[in-house]
Amino acid sequence: VQTVHDGYFGTSSDVDANERVLVLMTPEVNDRGVLGFVWSGDFFPQSQCANSNAGEIFYGLVPDTAGVFGTPRTKQFILDLYPELTTHEITHIVQISERLFGTAANKTIWETEGGATFAEQIVALPLFGHAQGDELGFEDWQLGFQWYNEWTNGLVFFNGYQGNNAPKVQQAPEECSWLGRESQGNTGPCAGKTRAPYDVPSFFLRALLDRFGPAYPGGEGAMMTRLTQSPIGGFDAVGDVTGRPIEEDLAEFYMTIWGDGLIGDLPMMTTWDLFDVFSNFVVQARLQPKLSSAATFENTAAVRGGSNYYVHWTPDGPLAPTSVHVT
Repeated sequence: VQTVHDGYFGTSSDVDANERVLVLMTPEVNDRGVLGFVWSGDFFPQSQCANSNAGEIFYGLVPDTAGVFGTPRTKQFILDLYPELTTHEITHIVQISERLFGTAANKTIWETEGGATFAEQIVALPLFGHAQGDELGFEDWQLGFQWYNEWTNGLVFFNGYQGNNAPKVQQAPEECSWLGRESQGNTGPCAGKTRAPYDVPSFFLRALLDRFGPAYPGGEGAMMTRLTQSPIGGFDAVGDVTGRPIEEDLAEFYMTIWGDGLIGDLPMMTTWDLFDVFSNFVVQARLQPKLSSAATFENTAAVRGGSNYYVHWTPDGPLAPTSVHVT
C-alpha cells in the first residue's frame, strides 16, 4: 500500500513526528453511516484548531452484528474490508498532506474520492497476479471481485441499472453524473448516487492512465502524482497532463465504455477488456444506446454536466450523403 501511495500520489505528512498513520476504530463511524473518514483538522496544531488530535489518523468502523449503531456488520465483513479501507483512507491522508503542505489545489470530490478508489485498483492488481495493460477479462474480475467490484458497480448504475428485475433508467447515462454528490446537484434519475463520485471517476482515471501513462515522463505513476499534486483542479488538471481539451478526453472515455472490444482498437483501455467483463452481466447492467434505423433521426435530450448521450444509428438504405448535426 505504501509503495502505491508513494509511487502514484505523493508523501504523507508527519505532523506528530511518529512516522506512522494511526487508525481509530470506533462505533461513532458506524453511526455516521460511512465506512471511514479522515478529518483535515487533525493536521493542524491545537493552537490553530482546538479539537485537533494533531496527527495523521483515519477513523474506521467496528463490528456491530446487532446493528446497534446502524447497518449490522459482522467481524468477518470488517476483516475483509480493512485492506481496501486502509488503502482508500491513507490516500486521503496523502491528498490532504499535499494540499496543506505541498502544491496541490483544493480538489473536487470526484478527484479526491475517485483518486482514493483508484488507489484500491492499483493495490489490487499485483495481489491477483495482474498488471496494468493486461486486458483483464471477466474471470480476472471475478478473482479480484472484492477489490474490483466498485468500478463496475459505478458504471452499471451510470448505465441505468436499478436491479436485475427492474427496467433500465431510460434517461441513463445522459441525465446521470459522477461529478458530485446529490447534495452537490447530482439529482439525476440513476440509482447509486452516493457512490457516483467514487467509482466512475476511478475508472476514468484508469482509462486516462492507460491512454497517456506509457508515454508520460516517469510513467503512469508520475502522471497520477501530477494529477494529485497539481496546483489546479477539476477538468483543468486533467487537461494539464493530457494536453487536450476535456471534451476530447471525455468523448474518448465514453466511446471506450461502449466500444472496447466492439469497434476496433480503441486506444484508451488496455488494463481491462470491457466487452468480456460486461458481456457476463445482466442486460440491464450494460450500456444500451438509443437505437434508430430511420433514414432521418431527430431527438432532443438533456445531458447533465460531464455526462454523455449515446445513439446507435443504423439507417436503412444508402448511407451517402450523411450528416450529423448537433446543437
